[in-house]
Amino acid sequence: MFLWNVRDLGLSGNKVEKILEKVYIFANKNSIQGDKSPMNPGAVRIGTPAITARGMKEEQVKIIVGFFGKAIDIAKAIQETKNPKDLKEFVAEFRNTEFKNQIETLRDEV
Repeated sequence: MFLWNVRDLGLSGNKVEKILEKVYIFANKNSIQGDKSPMNPGAVRIGTPAITARGMKEEQVKIIVGFFGKAIDIAKAIQETKNPKDLKEFVAEFRNTEFKNQIETLRDEV
């Protein structure tokens, strides 16, 4: 299990949790030191037991990490182009054709 600080990416744990969930990768938002509110955490907690229990090794983990990178790219594109004010607006952009297609493509890869 590891904790991923996503504040440096210009995102919140809430947003990363939602985009990952949309592509069937499950993580939990998590507060970290320096957060101003537990309702807007700066990290996600990611567990590895599910992948190791399925016998996945380093090669498969590299592929999974690539999925994380693609999800972050989509989340950053939403954040930068639409500048949503809150989580509800961020999630609403998942229905935007441009982002919907990217999300569906990544979901299919996962």
